[in-house]
Amino acid sequence: MNLRTPAMCVAAALWCAAPGLAQHSDRHDHDNGMSQPADAPSFDEMMAEWMKYAEPAEHHRLLQPMIGDWHVMGKMWMDPSQSEPTVMHGEAHHEWVLGGRFMLIKYKSEFMGMPFEGMGMNGYDRYLQQYQSFWWDTFGTMTYQSVGTVSPDGKVFTYQGAMQDPAMGGALKKTKDVIRIISNDKHVMQMHHQMPDGSWMKVMELTYTRK
Repeated sequence: MNLRTPAMCVAAALWCAAPGLAQHSDRHDHDNGMSQPADAPSFDEMMAEWMKYAEPAEHHRLLQPMIGDWHVMGKMWMDPSQSEPTVMHGEAHHEWVLGGRFMLIKYKSEFMGMPFEGMGMNGYDRYLQQYQSFWWDTFGTMTYQSVGTVSPDGKVFTYQGAMQDPAMGGALKKTKDVIRIISNDKHVMQMHHQMPDGSWMKVMELTYTRK
């Protein structure tokens, strides 16, 4: 593993956040006779603490069934009065990047008669103990962010997020995405928007079948 990035981050933390440590300790010794606190962590100890959270672990492995190439069948409900969904077909590619720490998602289809392309990143923050998701696509210039949890059996991921809706004057719209692992060759993602009365409306369902 390349240690330069965590090493530089820890060094920066030492420089900015611990005035009694690292480079600051010499200045304090000369300026006021104060020495470095006896219980202050050493650089090696801080590096060891950082590295505890640097390696992918079990929560990352739970994403493994979604890695691969997929046929995607999508259903969309554009408003509450729509009884039958709009159907679309696409394809997706999911792969591990950065040493298995993040899952890169690439998606292509047609949306409202136009070519549509999206890209996302999913991962698990071991320090904050939460899944994190980022999404970008050709239907906007914003970044959609959400955080998630997983069910005890590791089969259902639930992400909560929010987005500003340009069509509604920038009103903040809460979102909920639920991903269910059906098997190693199939998973289903449902997106919900929160309505003004607090209820949740399913606006999209994507069924992924392995190629």
